[in-house]
Parts: sequence; structure tokens; C-alpha cells
Amino acid sequence: MLAAAAVSAATGLWWAPSFDLAAGLAPAAEYAKKGKRPAAKTSPVIAVAKQYAEAIASGDRVAFGQLDFGCQFALVSTAAAPFKDFPPASDPVYGQCWTILIQAHDTAVELRDEWVNAIWPGKAFLVFYRNQLTSYSPSFYVMARLGLSPPGTGLRVKPVDSAPIPAASFRMRPGAPLVSVPAAVVRLRVTYKDPITSPVTYAPEEYNLTATVKTTAQALKAVTVKWVVLSGLRKLGFPGDTAVLNLPMAGHDGDPIPFVTETGGYIPNSGAWWKPSDAPEVLSAALQRMAQYAEQRDRIALLNRVLIVDPGHVAALTILTGELYQTLVNAGAAVHQVPIGDAALAVRFNELYWNAYAQASRRWNNDHQGAIATHEAVLQDIPPERVALKARVLLELAWSRIGKVAWNRMLDDPGLVRAYKEAEEAFKLTDRPLDKFTATYTMAYAQAYMPNRDNHAMLEKLTEARRWYLQLAGASVDSWRFLLLNDTLKGVVEADPAFKPLLTAS
Repeated sequence: MLAAAAVSAATGLWWAPSFDLAAGLAPAAEYAKKGKRPAAKTSPVIAVAKQYAEAIASGDRVAFGQLDFGCQFALVSTAAAPFKDFPPASDPVYGQCWTILIQAHDTAVELRDEWVNAIWPGKAFLVFYRNQLTSYSPSFYVMARLGLSPPGTGLRVKPVDSAPIPAASFRMRPGAPLVSVPAAVVRLRVTYKDPITSPVTYAPEEYNLTATVKTTAQALKAVTVKWVVLSGLRKLGFPGDTAVLNLPMAGHDGDPIPFVTETGGYIPNSGAWWKPSDAPEVLSAALQRMAQYAEQRDRIALLNRVLIVDPGHVAALTILTGELYQTLVNAGAAVHQVPIGDAALAVRFNELYWNAYAQASRRWNNDHQGAIATHEAVLQDIPPERVALKARVLLELAWSRIGKVAWNRMLDDPGLVRAYKEAEEAFKLTDRPLDKFTATYTMAYAQAYMPNRDNHAMLEKLTEARRWYLQLAGASVDSWRFLLLNDTLKGVVEADPAFKPLLTAS
């Protein structure tokens, strides 16, 4: 019964020869020229469009079905006689029409598990318009996932204006003569109440970027949507006299049903996105609620949501980086399975493990460029009196430079010498044994990549690093051996017998 209502990719513009095109366009042109719009409260087509949108947002499948052109057309195009009234609310037709709508809407719902890139409310709940906003049918902007709770907190629909357009035309059945009915466009302003659950888009300027460029997501606050409303349908045997044209339909010959000169959807440049100043208290409340979630993916998704609204939110950035950092540290321990008897040393050991791993295994191209720029910026902001912090940042910067050399395999990169000098400066600044060890170990690692490597000088640095390391709480000869025989250093240490004493227990 609903075959005629199946969603189709067929599109096109066509108008029946039974009316004068210029005469049909004249009211709309005059209306645009003078800027006059029929008052919302006196326009029946506006009332129908608003009722239709609110029926979808509230999940009222009966009201939706009775106002949807596709659903009504599926009834009358297969019926033996005209309808005098709608089927009762218990009729399965409403559920069938609703299923078609939901299946269409699901194409804009996030169905993948994005983990660190997840955005609240997450998989199976997040509405993410990944395509151009003009490519979606109007109902996508009021779908029940956004209007119902949970997880959504709802939306508001406010009439803007309406205007007549040339009549819509279609065939009631294949081979039947063309019929036409009056048509109008209605503009409704849709506003989402909550920045935490509103739909997400790419930043407007980023829709045309290539797939290799990381894009910026933003939380949509409001859009103006155009709806096409058809009237005078009852004379054709429809159970209702007015209906909204939403999802495109195609007849047996592939032509769109009905043929209209305008289609509904997003009004270009009408979008507004949530800003940090719009609802700061909502963002703060979200962070407080985040602590109640046992699943890390839920916490990360909520933090990411706060940050797409306010990218500079200090508390969210601090918590998120802490979550991700601790996860990475724990993952390193699970992989190498080297027992470390001290928490502070374990953290540093795992950091060094990942530093070495990143050089020997493929990473996302040019990660090191961002790391270097970040560490250089942080270094410039450190006050002169905070020498311990400066030493730590110098070491991170040195490893970022080493990573760049390891990735590009450009061993004559001057950044390698800078990395050595930065580690050397860090050694002089710090009085912490853990940082003294890290500095000497980093200098030795930089030497391993130098084109004219001095194995004797490298042996001296590793010997010094070993001395500092074995003084640390929780250190052992076995864990020290792992540091020597992990990835890059292994090839140097095993190739030159001079390094063999570094592996002994004495």
C-alpha cells in the first residue's frame, strides 16, 4: 500500500501546462519585492506547517500521517474510492508512514562509535548533519530525536512568513491525467533549547574541505526551514484538504511526485550556532553531571560537547586532557607489561615507551608539527623562575623534534641538534633525579639518529642515564634493559659490543 510513498533519490522541477507560469510566479515576485508577508496568525498554510513540524518533534505519528502529503498520497493512489475521512488512529498506515520518516532521519544520526571524537549524546542519539545543510528535507530539523526527551530537551517552532508558488501537479495513478493543486512555501524558525543536545554540523566554511583535513564541529542553535504546503486536496479524494510535502517521492516512471517549482529545506545562511556566552551555566552543569558517568566514553562525549560550544573552556580542556592522558599511560603499561614499583616512575616510563613507539610505528602524518608548535608556545609562556616546569617542557619539545626526524627520516634535520641542546639545557636546569635521568636518556636517543653518530659519546650518556635511573624508587635492572632494547636504541646497543655492560646487573 505504501509503495508509492517510498523515499526516492529522484529530483526535478516540472510544472503542468494547465496554468500560466508567469502569472503563477507573479505573486511570489511581488511579495519578495515589497517585503510583504501574510500575518502568521491569519495564514492557514502557516498553521498547517507549524502543526506538522510539531507533530514530528513530539513523535505524534497520527498527526504527522494526517498532514503528510506522502502518507495521504499512498492512501488515495491505491484506493478504489475517494476517502471521506482519515483512517482511525489504530490503523497501521500511520506506523508505516512514520517508519519511512524515521529511516530517512537515521541517515543523519551518528551510528559509529567515535570514542575520543564522540560528541554527546553519542552513538545512536547524536544528530550530525555531515552534508550541506541544504541537502536535507525540512523534517530533519525537527526530528523526534531532537524534540523528545531523553536525551533531547526540545525545540521551539516559530512562524516567520509564507508565500504562494506555482501550483503543484501530479498524476493520481500511472497513466492518469495530470491534476494540480495550490501550493505555498512557509518559513519556520526552529530553535533548539539546549546546547548539550542540539544537532551538530561542521563549521559552515568547512563543508568543502577534503576528507584528509580535520574539520571543526559546531552545535546548531537555530535554523530557518522552508516547507511546501499543498491545499485543495480533498476534491481529489484525499482525506484531508491540506498536506505538507516533505520527503521526495517518485512514481513508477521515476518522475517526482508532485512536481513543484520549489522544494522545502534549509534556508541558506539562516543558521545560528551556540556561542560560549549563550548558556555558560548549562556548560557548567554539564561538567558537574559528567562526574556521575561511570563509562569513560560518556564522559569524553560530554566534554567534547562542551568544547564544541566553548573551545576555550579551561575546566573542560583540563579534564579531557587528563582523561586521555591517563588512558594512554594505562594503555602503555598494559602493552609492555614491565612492572614498575613507583607511580611517578611508571608514568615517565610509559611516556618514554610511547615516545619510542611513535617513532617506530606509523602515526598520522605531521603530528609532530603540531606538537613542536605547541611545546614552543608553552615554553615561551613559562616565567623564568619556574625552572622545573621549563625543564620538563624542554624535554617534551626535544622528543617532539626527535619524532619529526624519525618520521621523515631526514637525519640532517637541524631540529635534531636542537633537541639534543634542549635536553642538555633541561639537565642543567633541573635538580630532580627523574628529570636528570630523562634528560640524559633523551640526549642519547637524539644521538642515535645523528648521521655521524659518535657511539662513544652516546655510551657516556646512556651510562649516566643508567646511573640516574637505578637511583629512582621503583627502578630495576629489568626495566632499564627494556628501555635500552626498545625499538630505535636496540639496533645501536646490540650492534656495538661496547654497550654490553649497560645490560648487566652490576
